Amino acid sequence: MKKIGIMLLIMVILTGCSTRGENDLVIIDGDIAEMNIATYMAKAMIEANTNYSVYIQPSMAYNLAFDQINNGSMDMTLSWDGTLLATFLQTDPSTIPNGVPLYDFTNQKAAQESHVKLLNKLGNQNSYVVAVSGDLAREHSLTTVSDLIPLAPELVFAAEHSFFDEVGSVRFKPLINHYGLNFKSANSIDIGLKYAGLESQNMDVTLITSADGMMNKYDVVMLEDDLHFFPEYYSAFMVNQDIEEKYPGVEAVLNTLSGHLTDEIVRDLTYQVDVEVRDPQTVAESFLRSKGLIE
Repeated sequence: MKKIGIMLLIMVILTGCSTRGENDLVIIDGDIAEMNIATYMAKAMIEANTNYSVYIQPSMAYNLAFDQINNGSMDMTLSWDGTLLATFLQTDPSTIPNGVPLYDFTNQKAAQESHVKLLNKLGNQNSYVVAVSGDLAREHSLTTVSDLIPLAPELVFAAEHSFFDEVGSVRFKPLINHYGLNFKSANSIDIGLKYAGLESQNMDVTLITSADGMMNKYDVVMLEDDLHFFPEYYSAFMVNQDIEEKYPGVEAVLNTLSGHLTDEIVRDLTYQVDVEVRDPQTVAESFLRSKGLIE
């Protein structure tokens, strides 16, 4: 009984370390390295420059995360302007008036139709990119997505489950209709198996993101979106519109990160997490110190 009591006490202590406080600012984490790193960057910057405590909510379905921030139950997460517009505001990017930046249009529409907004762009994109193995690209001189059209009947496409969803305009069916692609087959696979699948030739074409550090490990070629199917996906923190009222000064703190990230930097940071298996909190805080953003 004594041992059981000690174990219960240890469990209480351990779980208590990650318990959400009543006044904590809540950041919803994600299931990819870029989101993990950005979450810990935000936490470190807020706690270093304000008196607020931050609670990190473990990853949840992204539509649920949007709902939680939209209704004010939680405060923020990392997002992308194209994701907010196409997935949550259900708006086709092709409807944006000429000359209006996607980011600006998205924030204007979000203000009208939701209770979220994007803070300043962080500087990097994490756009969807169609990719093939280096061997396939070199064999057929592939440089654009349109180059796949004559080869498609012989090729196997595979991507994560969510890309085959019916909801949203940036999905598999709209992609193949936009380009006129007729793949031999199209399969839904675990997001972590795409690079290995290309390398083993179990599949030929996949979808990756431009900030994915795994590209630095594998021989993969990104194809140019020459018919402009994919919208821009600039990274930015998506927050509840009342966050500044609840936590004065937080927006200014987080916006100091704007401009410090590039595609190359984010690929390097995510490589450290995904390939070198470094702790995302350590990677995030090390980067912030190197830029003088925290001590």
